[in-house]
Amino acid sequence: MERYETESLSAVLWERERAAKEKLEAGYDPVVMIRVVEWSGICWAYDRLSESEGVSDPRHELMGWMLVQDALRDDESVRWRVHQDALGLIMDSFGVQDWHRSDRTVSYDWPNKDVLAERYAACRNECADDDERYMWRSVERALCALSDHGARTLSLAGDLGLPADLTRIFVSWLHVETLQYRPGTFTYDVLDKAHGEACRC
Repeated sequence: MERYETESLSAVLWERERAAKEKLEAGYDPVVMIRVVEWSGICWAYDRLSESEGVSDPRHELMGWMLVQDALRDDESVRWRVHQDALGLIMDSFGVQDWHRSDRTVSYDWPNKDVLAERYAACRNECADDDERYMWRSVERALCALSDHGARTLSLAGDLGLPADLTRIFVSWLHVETLQYRPGTFTYDVLDKAHGEACRC
């Protein structure tokens, strides 16, 4: 992807965040506050991915992250709707229209899911620290959520130009999550190890 495309999409995303902030300044509203926080997170993640080495197209990485995030929450929640808006903007950057109207379903197979879950459980059981165990449980929860929502996720993934591969979508989620923490912190260490295990599958 050309650099100017990355910068153009970044500007569009930040404009959505700015518009939400302006609405919040007009009067506090908890729903608008959630929208501001969510748009800020999406913008930050996209900009970090754009600067990250080894990322061929930050749009794909960001979409993979959002698909797992959406699997963790109820449809039609405020956060879910923000992500749908963001996914639409990303698809506009690809020149694809009406992606969200697809009603097709995709069969999928995730043969490495159980193996990966066993590795994560083993890592969690080796932890002496409650915080680290909690972080491993969070990773396992995301793994299970993506698996449970696999058919819907892959239907979206096909529309979004992502590979029909749940493992790669999960790896993208872990990559963005890892970017949020300093190396050497227990959260970073857990996510980095989880990312490495997922990449091996």
